[in-house]
Amino acid sequence: MNARPLLLSLLAAISMATAATAGGPPSAASTGGQGAAPAAPAPKTIGQLRKEADEAFRKKQNAEARELAMAVRVATNATPGDFCWAWTMEAKILDREGKKAEARAMYEKLFNVTSPADAIWAASRTFGGLESGRLFTYLDNILEGGRGGWGFQPVPLTDKEKLSIWDKYAYEGYMQLDPAHIRKGREMSFKLGGSGGAYSGRLKRALEVWDDLEHFPVDEKDVKFPKTLEDFGIKVWKTVHVAKDFGFDPVNATAFLQAAITSGAQRVVIENV
Repeated sequence: MNARPLLLSLLAAISMATAATAGGPPSAASTGGQGAAPAAPAPKTIGQLRKEADEAFRKKQNAEARELAMAVRVATNATPGDFCWAWTMEAKILDREGKKAEARAMYEKLFNVTSPADAIWAASRTFGGLESGRLFTYLDNILEGGRGGWGFQPVPLTDKEKLSIWDKYAYEGYMQLDPAHIRKGREMSFKLGGSGGAYSGRLKRALEVWDDLEHFPVDEKDVKFPKTLEDFGIKVWKTVHVAKDFGFDPVNATAFLQAAITSGAQRVVIENV
């Protein structure tokens, strides 16, 4: 059973109830005031509230951003997308305040409500610092159909959503210098028809370096120390002199000349002797 419609209905009911009990400012008649009350400012639209909240969050004005997000949540004309946006904003604020577990719980409420890929990744990112390694275990559980704080059923994910997460998973392994998780993320991406993520080439080269390190250092007897510039891959322009370097026979110097030609030198000088 898909729980998304039920959860959306529940969110809407809670918001409408909150709005109904919120009340409004007293009128001039109820306070015994004289004359017409000043006109109230036009209410802000949902779009305006969201824009102001995003700007407040960008400026690290957490309290203001939270208040604006709450106004969106209790609005009777808010759409499911608005509810999800407000929920995400609250989670982002909690994360910024260092309340990682609370932020993660907020993100998990969205797993069965909307397209969950972004919420899953955001939730996994709440594992930071000394807990950063737990990010992979958390994602493994979700991607492999496990159950957790988000409910009793596995998170419903399309192959496209799984691919998006596996690609990020691989890159996170790269950022944490963890070749095992780079490999796993890339392999799962390939199985789903992906390319290993936007930085697949960089990850491939990193894995090649780690593979080389597994075979280093080599045994002392197998160590080869460079002796010439050629050993470093530098091509040296070489000149030889037939008589000086190989010998000379006034009757028949063919052998010496042939030796000079096949010596690998780029320039052969035949002296006048």
